[in-house]
Amino acid sequence: MSVLSALLWGAMLVAVYAVKPATVTWSDCSDATYHTKITRADIPPNPTTGQNLTVVGYGNVDEPVTGGTYTLSGVLNGIPVLKHTHSVCGTDVVKVAGGIATIYLNLLTCPTAAGEHSISFDVFMTNLAPNGLFKATAKAVDAKGEPLLCLEIDVKIGA
Repeated sequence: MSVLSALLWGAMLVAVYAVKPATVTWSDCSDATYHTKITRADIPPNPTTGQNLTVVGYGNVDEPVTGGTYTLSGVLNGIPVLKHTHSVCGTDVVKVAGGIATIYLNLLTCPTAAGEHSISFDVFMTNLAPNGLFKATAKAVDAKGEPLLCLEIDVKIGA
């Protein structure tokens, strides 16, 4: 391999595995039928790939929660990369296709009373994550099958 080829390969590897900035935005996608209204999310400023990002979301629940399930789905640049269902109670680990991210969730402690609650999650997005837009939607239903929560998160990766 020539020196020029080695330099070109090295430059490509740096471009692929480089730390990339990310911008995270969220919205509550629930309507009047949902039992939870998300009031705020604490997201650290200036997240990047290759580091752990801890997000804490707060919301008001209008009923006691004894159980239920959530579904998390996501697309990266329009390509489906995530579909996961789990209990709304306890903890969970979600792996995004292609090894681009792992999400560690601390969910509700059930049963839980009505009122303000928080849910935290840690996201580790590897440097393999390509530039683009990751759009995720989390929807949950309670133990009776009634709408509990709807959250949309957009993560813009790269410049």
